[in-house]
Formats: sequence, structure tokens, C-alpha cells
Amino acid sequence: MRLGKFSSGLLVAAIALLSTLVSTSKGEAAGPGSSQTGYDISYPQCPSNFPRDGAFGIVGVTNGKAFSTNPCVASKYQWAAGRTRPPAFYMNTANPGPITPNWPCADPNSYNDTSCAYSYGWNAAAYAFGLAPAGTGATHDWWLDIETANSWNGNYTSNQAAINGFVAYLKGQGVARVGLYSTASQWQAITGGYNPGLPNWIAGNNTKSASGLCGTIGFSGGQVLLAQYRAKGFDADYACF
Repeated sequence: MRLGKFSSGLLVAAIALLSTLVSTSKGEAAGPGSSQTGYDISYPQCPSNFPRDGAFGIVGVTNGKAFSTNPCVASKYQWAAGRTRPPAFYMNTANPGPITPNWPCADPNSYNDTSCAYSYGWNAAAYAFGLAPAGTGATHDWWLDIETANSWNGNYTSNQAAINGFVAYLKGQGVARVGLYSTASQWQAITGGYNPGLPNWIAGNNTKSASGLCGTIGFSGGQVLLAQYRAKGFDADYACF
């Protein structure tokens, strides 16, 4: 029997729906309209190159390194606040040692001094926290961007101390969830495999593997809550919560 136009349309729609269900069952990240998918944006998207979809937004407040300022945090936060799920923030981190004017210790050989590194992390977190729009910093999740592209000049113990300083400052401000963004290889190179058990945001995935990371334990011994992948020219993210 030959199908009419209306019946053909129903058949096409049914096939499309079945295809979506099969893809999702294989572990692919849901489409951009899903409540589980969103984007993280920062200084490269200034002044107004923002995604048009996504259920949530994660806003980078720094400008690619610690003690720097994203020039359009306010507009990015406004974009993220317009999503269906609450916004979150992230900041760049480092442990550069006395080569930076922001190092809290005068000793030029204090690269591996854990108290200096801890203070540096604390102060850098305070600076970044202050970049969030007034009244928003303590009410949202914060993520620490930990990558080898930034300056990590201390030994493993010193780098761990710097990360602890970042975390302690945010926790002290009443932030309920502080998590770590990195990859297993970068985390190992920077910290030697430190295991603080904080939530993990896994960088550098693809759409087929992102959602499959939910329920797993990440690079720092914490549960994976976010998995990043590329979509539509942006960094997209699959939320496991």
C-alpha cells in the first residue's frame, strides 16, 4: 500500500526518534537540547560569542591564567543565568613560585615551600572569587582549571599545597561544591597522582564517551560530574547530575 504524505511524515519522525534512542543507549551524549548538556565559555568568546542553546553555562572568570581578569564576565554570567539550570564558575590555577610578583614569599628559592604555595593558591582564589558578579560567588559551584599549560614550578607536594589553598579559600566562602577540571595525564604530571577525592570534570572527550563517564571515579579519586567535548565550535559539557 502506498503511504500518503501524512503517514510518511509519521514514519520519518518515528525513525528519527528510534535513531536518537539507540544512539543515547550506546553512551552518546544527549543533544544540545537535553537538560544534561551545556557549555563552558571564557575569554575566547568575548565579547558576545555565546552558544544559543544548552541547559547550563559554566563561566570562566579569569583570562587564561591565575591573577588575570576575563573582561566580559558580567555578560557571560547573564548568558549562563538565562539557561534552565544554575550557572557555575571556573578559574585558572597555577603554582609559579617566586618568578611572579604575586608570590607571597620573598625567598627566591621558595619554589617548593608548601606554606608559600598554599598562600599563593588561597590568594589567587580570593582574586578570582572577587571577579564573579556581586552576590553570586558563594551561591554556585566552582571548578579549578588545572592544566600543564599554566605555570607549575613546584614539586608534587608544593603543587598539591597550592591546590589545597585554592580549595580552602572557596570552601571558606561557603561554596558548597568545589571541583577539579583536568585530564589524568596532566593531573599526574602536576600532582603526582594526588587523591583529594573532590568531584572531577574530565576534559577532552567526545560525544560518544562523555555520558559514559557518569558514575566513574576520575583522575583525583572523586566522582566524575562533568565531561567536556566539542560541539558547534564550543566546549560542550555533559552533566552527570
